[in-house]
Amino acid sequence: MVVSDRMRPPKLGVRDNFKLTHGGRFGAAALIFTALAGLFSTPHCEAAKPAPGALVARDVVVKASLRGVSVFDAKTIWASGAKGTILRSVDAGRSFQVLKSPAGKEVDYRDVHAFSSQRASLLTAGQPVRMYHTDDGGETWSLAYECKQSGAFLNAMDFWDDRNGIAFSDAIDGRLLIIRTRDGGRTWSENPVGERPKIDDAEHGYAASGSCLAVGKEGRVWIGLGGAPKGSRHARVLHSIDYGKHWQPSNSCLVGSESAGIFSLVNVARTLVAVGGDYKKEDSASSVLALSNDLGHSWATPKEHGLRGYRSSVANARLRKHLLVAVGPSGADYSENAGVSWRALGGNGYHAVDFSRDGASGWAVGADGRMAEWQWARERIDHDLNQKVTIEFDETTLSEAIDQLVHKSGVPIVIDSDLVDDNPSMTGPFVSEKFNDAPLNEVLRKVTAGVGFTFAIMDGVVVIIRSN
Repeated sequence: MVVSDRMRPPKLGVRDNFKLTHGGRFGAAALIFTALAGLFSTPHCEAAKPAPGALVARDVVVKASLRGVSVFDAKTIWASGAKGTILRSVDAGRSFQVLKSPAGKEVDYRDVHAFSSQRASLLTAGQPVRMYHTDDGGETWSLAYECKQSGAFLNAMDFWDDRNGIAFSDAIDGRLLIIRTRDGGRTWSENPVGERPKIDDAEHGYAASGSCLAVGKEGRVWIGLGGAPKGSRHARVLHSIDYGKHWQPSNSCLVGSESAGIFSLVNVARTLVAVGGDYKKEDSASSVLALSNDLGHSWATPKEHGLRGYRSSVANARLRKHLLVAVGPSGADYSENAGVSWRALGGNGYHAVDFSRDGASGWAVGADGRMAEWQWARERIDHDLNQKVTIEFDETTLSEAIDQLVHKSGVPIVIDSDLVDDNPSMTGPFVSEKFNDAPLNEVLRKVTAGVGFTFAIMDGVVVIIRSN
């Protein structure tokens, strides 16, 4: 791995008194790629809509380059970076605790994964090559993995669930080092040599945000590389369908070099989105985006996509269907169609961005300790509540009805936690209504009033509450 400061280089206003309905059930529409059809074009004729939200800068806690961020839920955020920096918040970002580094002040923690407010795994970049784990909120850390082989350099990790995870290092003897955990990051083991993918001497990973590796359903995992194999100018993606035992390569359409390639991947249903570029040319929008609709076998770049420059991280805010946020040192952008077209977000640039598992809460981190919280936009909610929907509920529980409305409209709708506490299983009350091309706000008003509730907009989110 070639090292440089640049290359190695949200929090939703969800209030403490409400919980989210089930997110992550949305299926991204399949994207059809064909070179003859000219791929995608940006829908210029579409009426401009307010941005769905914004990255709002928060106070600097530690003046260090931050590249790891993991948002567990609305209250719990972990972040990590240079100078042995490990941060944790359990109060929705109102305050951050600076945790003691298990490896001293010189280590750079490039990736962090939160399992809860108490459990997290850490990954170091450079030497020493180590991974750590805590079960007590960072009070103590155990050494989960160490590699002393020459050439090892950890780039990223990801988890399929609370027990099974995968990470990778730059090549040793021409093969990427693949390591697996089956106990939630407490211990890791190296794949046998035969289960490590071969790469070219010019290829490498980028530990810019801990997100050049992404996992999917049924044991799928992808690794995005920088550089390019001999005889090619394009960075490659490695794909496994059996939890990292066997790998198949594919050529992306991003140019790969010592300073360019794929820096971040995100899987949105059957659409795989890769962002990157050349970290030495932050403002260049050339070769910064690639999409695949066949799980990484083939790739294409949408025409006039609008992504404005090198981006080191991309994340999915699943509460709004196909909403993606991409960040880099020069700025941030968002897409509402799984990466086909992008629009600019104002404000600072960042190294990494992450959303909670339900997709509602997001944070970004960057150089000099910069941190930002994703806040949903009130004006966008007002705009979207006027959209027309056709839907029918037949003895449907309120929770299921809200799930269906979120799926159909893309509007973030949550149920107040007081209602959930009164009825934890949310088996009732039941909704029986039919709507044909009706404004969403009218649908919500009738559905909630019919079961004794109402709704309000809080911090850019529609909240189902009890009627006074």
